[in-house]
Amino acid sequence: MRSAPGLSLLAAFVLAAASVPLWGSGYSINLLTQIFLFGFLAAAWNFMALTGLVSLGHAAFFGVGGYATAWLYLTWGADLMIGALAGAALAMFLAFVVYWMAFRSGLRGIYFSGLTLVLAEALRFAAINTPALGRSQGLELVSLHLPPFLLYGLSVALLVLTVAGTWWLLRSPLGYRLQAVRENEGAAEALGVHTFRVKLAATLLSAGLVAIGGALHAVLLRFVEPESDFGLSLSLNLLLGTFLGGTGTVLGPPVGIVVLFGLREGIARLGELLALGSSGIYALQQVLYGAVLMLVVVALPDGLVTQVRRWWAASRGAPAQAAPEGLQGGTQAASKAEPEAAPAALSAPPAPASPAAPSRSSDPSAAASPYLEVVDVSRSFRGIAALSNVSFELRRGEILGLIGPNGAGKTTMFNVVSGIFPAQLGEVRFKGERLSALAPHQVCRRGVARTFQVVQPFAGLTVLENALIGALARHARIGEAREAALAALAQVDLHAKRDLTATSLTLQDRKMLEFARALATGPELILLDEVMAGLNESEKSQIADKILEIRDAGVSFLLVEHNMRAVMRLSDRIVVLDHGKVVATGLPSEIARDPGVISVYLGRSLAHAPVGRAA
Repeated sequence: MRSAPGLSLLAAFVLAAASVPLWGSGYSINLLTQIFLFGFLAAAWNFMALTGLVSLGHAAFFGVGGYATAWLYLTWGADLMIGALAGAALAMFLAFVVYWMAFRSGLRGIYFSGLTLVLAEALRFAAINTPALGRSQGLELVSLHLPPFLLYGLSVALLVLTVAGTWWLLRSPLGYRLQAVRENEGAAEALGVHTFRVKLAATLLSAGLVAIGGALHAVLLRFVEPESDFGLSLSLNLLLGTFLGGTGTVLGPPVGIVVLFGLREGIARLGELLALGSSGIYALQQVLYGAVLMLVVVALPDGLVTQVRRWWAASRGAPAQAAPEGLQGGTQAASKAEPEAAPAALSAPPAPASPAAPSRSSDPSAAASPYLEVVDVSRSFRGIAALSNVSFELRRGEILGLIGPNGAGKTTMFNVVSGIFPAQLGEVRFKGERLSALAPHQVCRRGVARTFQVVQPFAGLTVLENALIGALARHARIGEAREAALAALAQVDLHAKRDLTATSLTLQDRKMLEFARALATGPELILLDEVMAGLNESEKSQIADKILEIRDAGVSFLLVEHNMRAVMRLSDRIVVLDHGKVVATGLPSEIARDPGVISVYLGRSLAHAPVGRAA
């Protein structure tokens, strides 16, 4: 939903919905109330799906909302508003307890989905065996009657507010972080995203809204019972409707629900004509739902809304982007107002937090004091030592090369410095502050950014959105983050490709995009993990030039690279690892002439590799 067309579409929907009571029958109003209510529920389910989490047990929160409303009304005479708010609070508390433990233990994928299913089933079993909740018969609310027009208006209002809220969320810092977590949780964490909080916020919001929907549904039907309120069928309908319309989109979930309801009503009419009876109609509907699910998986993996948008773009001769709808409407629409060339103000790299680096001298140790300190760090996996008493220091404004054969512990060292793995012994200090106990997002916010050995772009997002997520590590406002992202892209010559999706880039451009994301965080130190792997000599030279340019702007580097000529050219000093231990440290000229290093790591043919940077 883009800004102007989307708001117009939403306004048209509100006007059309407002006119229904003027001409609609009681049946049509009741049916539309259910459609809009389930459209709201699907949109609420989508908040969790924005992070890539798939819930098979959202009926747990739906049932909590419905049962809380029913019990409070029957016990205390509480009205719908009190019941809905109490149900939402209880559902959010339950979600916090369960999902806090799930996220802390690292549950994800099918294991997380299984947990949500178990939660709903546990609550269904509890309701069946609790006398105060009516056991398997549930609770009846015969005396609780609200006018159909009021229930209809509430369902419309909830749907409109949730759709508008989704539109706003996808353009907010939280929305970009949600998308980053969905695309690649590890890369998001390394760019300063507190993934635990982001996932917890999404699940709590989703649970609370679904509970409100459950409360309204209880009043609409005037009864609650375990099978319908906590059953798997409800959760699957929300999942199927959202996937059919398109997860991660603004309009996808309600559109999918409308299609499902239309199919259901069509099957019901067909069943009546064929005299199938209620059981036959139900069985036919389940077969239809299964067919729809297969259709979505095979033919519409991105949903109806995304596919229609692609068809529309193709019919107009415009390139169709694969990025989620809400995000495209944010940064892309704004960036199209920019000239194709990078603005003059963006031609310089983003200002680092550190002062300009000193010029290189024949003895860099005299030019800078310790900046990054690795002190006696050890790390093992299942009893096998990956790092053993590793110590070295990186000085402000220098490029420190970290080399060694495969399995020497280089990437493990990067993971320890960046917070992915904690050091079991020893410590890592940056500017005197201990990093060893910090999570990756905290390390990033201290000024240490990294790239990955295997590039990890946010594939479904644009180049600009990738860089913007990095910029949000130091900018709270979208506008400021966008300017920092554009500056980082200009620095690595990707400004003209800012509206392309990351998957459309060449390998070199994807590596430069990772570089830009790291730059956008405003780092003082960047960990480069084999940034030249897979590139030809010309591309390697271009990246080397960029590293020198950014180093001269005040950013330090810890460089892991197998291209020894590049390491010798770029590095001020070099640390050599072998089997997790430091076996040599020194200037490039010293390392290049060290007999042990030459024979084991470099090969004698590289003993005369160019040392030092080109003038």
